[in-house]
Amino acid sequence: MHGDIVTDYYVFEDLIVTTSYNGSIRFWDAEGSEYTLLRMNLGIYISTLDFVPGIFALKSEKDVVLLRPFENNNAILLEGHSELYIEYMIYLEDSRHLVSCSDFGEIILWDLEKKEAIKTIHTQERIKSIYSVDHGRRIMVFSDDSTISVYDSATLSLIRTATFVEVYKHVLSPDHSLCYLMGWEEDRIIDTSNLETVMAVPGTIGSEVVFLNDNSRAILKNNNGLSILDIPGKAITKEREIEAYELTGFRLSHDSNTLACISDDHSIKLFDANSLEERLNIDCPGPSPEAVFFD
Repeated sequence: MHGDIVTDYYVFEDLIVTTSYNGSIRFWDAEGSEYTLLRMNLGIYISTLDFVPGIFALKSEKDVVLLRPFENNNAILLEGHSELYIEYMIYLEDSRHLVSCSDFGEIILWDLEKKEAIKTIHTQERIKSIYSVDHGRRIMVFSDDSTISVYDSATLSLIRTATFVEVYKHVLSPDHSLCYLMGWEEDRIIDTSNLETVMAVPGTIGSEVVFLNDNSRAILKNNNGLSILDIPGKAITKEREIEAYELTGFRLSHDSNTLACISDDHSIKLFDANSLEERLNIDCPGPSPEAVFFD
C-alpha cells in the first residue's frame, strides 16, 4: 500500500510510522488504513527511523532529522457529528461560533466557549461547499444538485433555497457578497445574502472570473477571450480576443490594476485590468506553474 520502497518502520501503541526511499513519512493504523492528513515528505533519502517519547529521529545519508510531534494544550474537542465524514467547516466572524458539516448534509453550529453543539440540522443533500456570507450573519451552502441554500448563522434556520441550472463552477467576490455562477446554459452573478440575480451575463459561457476589490467590475475569460463586466451597469464594457492560448489561474493584484494568468505555454501573462492590454509575459522554465500570487 505504500507505493514506494519502505526503508524502515516503527510501531507504538496502535500507530505505525513508515519511511521510504524517496523521503516520505506516512502514518497507519493496525488495519492498514493511512492517516493521509499526517503524510509528509522531506524530499531526502531516509534510511532508518527511531522514536523516543516526544521525538522522531530520521537518518539520511549525511543528516539526522529530528521531528517533534505537534502538541496543543489549548485544543478543543467538539463531539456531536454522526458517523459521517466531516467535510467542511467555517469559523464565524464573532470568533465564538463554528459551523461544520458532513459530506452528506449534517450541519452543526458550535459554541466554542461552551464547547458544545447549539443546533444540528440534516439537509438530506450531498454538500459541495459552505461559506460565511453577509458579514457572518448567514451561511451559504452549495449542494450536489445545483441547489444553493442560505441559513441564519445564529440559528441554522433556512432563509431561502434556489436551484440554478447545471452550475459547474462558482467564484465568490473577496468580501463574499457576490457569487459568480458558471452554468452550461448561462452565467449569472447573484447576491449571496438572498440569492437574487444581480446580473445575467450575456454572451458565451465563462471558464475563469475574478472580481475587483470594490465589486464594481469583474474580469471574465470565455471562449472568445477576456471581458470586463460592469456589474452595476449590468453590461460588458470591454472585450479582447485571445486565440493562441488558454488562460487559467486568474489572480488580481491588491490594487486591482493588474491581472495575472497562467498560459498553456507555461508562461505567466500580466494584463492591465482596465484596458486588458498585455503588459508582460514571464517565461517559466521547468515545471508548469499551477498558481500565481502577488506579494
